Amino acid sequence: MMDPTMMQAQMAAPAPSIESADLASRSQLSMPALTHNNQVVEHVRGLMSIFAGAAAGVLGATGIVQGALAFLVFYLLTSLGLLFKMKLTGDISTYFPTKWYAFLLAGVANHVLSFLLFWTVGYTLIHIY
Repeated sequence: MMDPTMMQAQMAAPAPSIESADLASRSQLSMPALTHNNQVVEHVRGLMSIFAGAAAGVLGATGIVQGALAFLVFYLLTSLGLLFKMKLTGDISTYFPTKWYAFLLAGVANHVLSFLLFWTVGYTLIHIY
């Protein structure tokens, strides 16, 4: 992960309050670094949805409830792993302009179809054929 606030120390003057410091740090985020961080997270979550779908199919998850539960568990575990990778400082605003709880389930809808595809393929290859 790249730190989008790397130029902040060189450009920013000391801020008098916490609110103005937070506003100043968010206004100085580097867009290329944010784009890179989003691409890395989307790549990791995309791979997770593929492997989680295949695992759910191989393990024999049937029904929408079991599949949705498997997807949410894998998605949350992956998001928590990413937070731990970012040192879990409690404030991920150095990498993303969001709070940690918004980061946990951000982009769920983008990966559901990949999960469904590999879930059905995994189930079909192992349990039907």
